[in-house]
Formats: sequence, structure tokens, C-alpha cells
Amino acid sequence: MSDGHDPRIVANALIQYAHEASIPLWNVSVQKLLYFAHASFLVHHKRRLINGVFEAWEYGPVCRPVYDALKCFGREPISAPIHRIDPFSGERTVLPLLND
Repeated sequence: MSDGHDPRIVANALIQYAHEASIPLWNVSVQKLLYFAHASFLVHHKRRLINGVFEAWEYGPVCRPVYDALKCFGREPISAPIHRIDPFSGERTVLPLLND
């Protein structure tokens, strides 16, 4: 069984698709879309879409790494993709694209 993708990479694919379709997304929207995409993928392909877990929060399921990466947008729509941040240097690098 596949270990799945980094949830931030899948979230970036959702953000990119919404941006190309001129659909604004907020952190809570990305969380819900990611949850349903993961569940649908699991049912149809019998393997995980993401390698993370979801936590039960008051307003729905949350994947903590995605939440942490997007919390800088606050209540505003997401205007940029998630980047990887090196914890030692603070250097921001682009995450790879979703290829499956």
C-alpha cells in the first residue's frame, strides 16, 4: 500500500486548480477539500492520497502541516502556494508538483 504524498503538495495542487479557475480558497476550504479528496482516493484506489493524518477540530477535519503552512493568511483567501521552510536556515523552497 502506498504511503501517499506530502499533504502540502496535494494542498498546493488544490490551490493551483482553484487559482486557475478564479475560485478563492481559505485555509478551512483547503482542509475540507483535502479531507474529501483523501477519502475519495482511498475508496477508489485502495491507497492513501496523503501521508498525513487529520485531526478533529471544531469546524471540521484539519491536517496540521497544511494548517500551519496556511495560517499566515489568517481570514484572507490563499494567495500563494505552500513552500518548504528549512527549520535551521529559514530558507524557503518550492515544493514539487503533484505528479500522480
